[in-house]
This record gives sequence, structure tokens and C-alpha cells, in this order.
Amino acid sequence: MTFQQLLDRVMEAEKPDRVLDRDIHGFVTGKWYGLLKKRSVPKYTQSFEAALTLLPPLVFVEISGGTDTLEPGVWPAVSLRYLPPGQTDPKKWHGTVQGAPTFALAMCRAAIEVRSRLAVAGER
Repeated sequence: MTFQQLLDRVMEAEKPDRVLDRDIHGFVTGKWYGLLKKRSVPKYTQSFEAALTLLPPLVFVEISGGTDTLEPGVWPAVSLRYLPPGQTDPKKWHGTVQGAPTFALAMCRAAIEVRSRLAVAGER
């Protein structure tokens, strides 16, 4: 599985998912567990506090509620800003904004997207 495939799964998630938590944990920590019962994997897709631990270093976070103009209701949104590898000019930050049914899922989506972008940038 690639970071892009993981990102696709996170983007499709609409509710907490322990198997997805395990796969996120494997990518972020390098520790892969076959059975969730035997190891303690944070509930990234359920807990905002756990999802915050997915952030790479030196990432600015903005949290808000946003409305969808096509559907009623308010969706939690997370905005992340970061500097790409090798960039030191604070005016040249990159960013992403992700919404989801819960703040935990929005943070997962944004954090995994940033990690995916940083992984690709590091390969160049």
C-alpha cells in the first residue's frame, strides 16, 4: 500500500474504523500489527487527540466549522500549513484544508495528505 492508497481510504472514511487506524499507525510509525486486540493502536479516526499525533513536525493547525452550500449542516474542517522539505522562507508555505463528518476524521485526512505530499517531495 502506498501513501496515496492510504490517503484514498482515509478520504472515503465516514466513521471511525479500527482497521484503518491500524494501517495509519503502520505507515506513520513503521510498526505493523496484524491483530488489533494484541496491540494498542491509537483510535486516530475516533479521537481528535489521537489524530493530532499524526501531524509531522512544524505544522500550523487551524480548526473551524464550515458549511456546505449543497447540503445542509456544518462539517468540521481542519486547515494545515507547512513548509516543504528544504524550504526556509516562511512566505512559501503550502497548505491543505479537509472536512469530514467529525473533527478526528478531518484531522486524519489533512495529516495524511500532508504526510503524503512530504513523502513525495522527499523522493525528488
